Amino acid sequence: MPWLLVKPWILPLPDTIQEQPDEAIGHGFDGMIVYIDQAGKPPQYYAAGWHNRKSRMPAKLDERFAFGVFDNEALYQRLRAKKQDEIDQIRGQLQESELKISNLDS
Repeated sequence: MPWLLVKPWILPLPDTIQEQPDEAIGHGFDGMIVYIDQAGKPPQYYAAGWHNRKSRMPAKLDERFAFGVFDNEALYQRLRAKKQDEIDQIRGQLQESELKISNLDS
């Protein structure tokens, strides 16, 4: 499990819901959206950080795609795939370095 996700999980909760995404930005997340749907009450949305960091667009709820990653298993699978890509990239760099070193010895 990436430490980026563990650290905010084990810290005490803040006093208000809005403080939660605000704090998360301080732990290295680019943006966060909190959606609360309680029976008998209208849904509540809270956001902090960036929706698009490059264009400096603030985080916002866009229901067309936001709820696709709220499934924990899907989120875990995406993180695992990203980590595997990083491992494969490092493995490739190591193989290139080993090849260069073996060519120097020749």
